[in-house]
Amino acid sequence: MYFIEHGYVEICDDERNAVFALLKPGNYFAEIAIFSVSQIKTAAALAVTNCVMYTLSHVDFHSLAPEHPEECARVLEEAQRVIEGRLKS
Repeated sequence: MYFIEHGYVEICDDERNAVFALLKPGNYFAEIAIFSVSQIKTAAALAVTNCVMYTLSHVDFHSLAPEHPEECARVLEEAQRVIEGRLKS
């Protein structure tokens, strides 16, 4: 999972023929990664400006869960909401 602090990222198909979203600071993508250890890829991400991003891996997320269960539950709920919304689109 990637969190954008600075810059802009396009989410597009693998061939870069269609742009699905333009993400800005405060947005995140690849949230499906916190649900699975396998590297599920549903789209491509392309930085369209210089970016500063933070990552949260599946392993790191689940290692934080015992110490921060409420915060991790909120992240999971938000990720689920976003994924469901994208699937409906």
